[in-house]
Formats: sequence, C-alpha cells, structure tokens
Amino acid sequence: MTEHRSRQDPRLIVGRLHSWTNNFGKHRRITDRDGAIVDFYLYLAAALITVRRLIQRARTHYRRPT
Repeated sequence: MTEHRSRQDPRLIVGRLHSWTNNFGKHRRITDRDGAIVDFYLYLAAALITVRRLIQRARTHYRRPT
C-alpha cells in the first residue's frame, strides 16, 4: 500500500532553491575567501527569496474583496 504524500519531494525543493539563488549576481561573483562572508551572502539570498515569496502569497491570500 502506498502512502499519500501531501508534501513535495525534498529534492525538488532543494533544486528550486539552488536555481533561485543562482539568479543573485553577488552570489555568483563572490571572490572573498572568508567562509563567513560567503555564508552571509548565501543566507541573505535565502532570506530575500523567502520574503519575496511570502509577500507574493500575502497579496493573493489576504486581498480585500472588491
């Protein structure tokens, strides 16, 4: 018996995250050798992606009826 999965495959989510972070130019051109700086830009890109997605969902979900 197969169990119904309500979530997406985690590999798809990770693949989408990598493709989104590749769009950030600074992340592609990091020339710093310090790992903390590289991690900072990676986390910043992830935060911007998350905030942008939340704003997009909020615009459609919490819209007033006209």
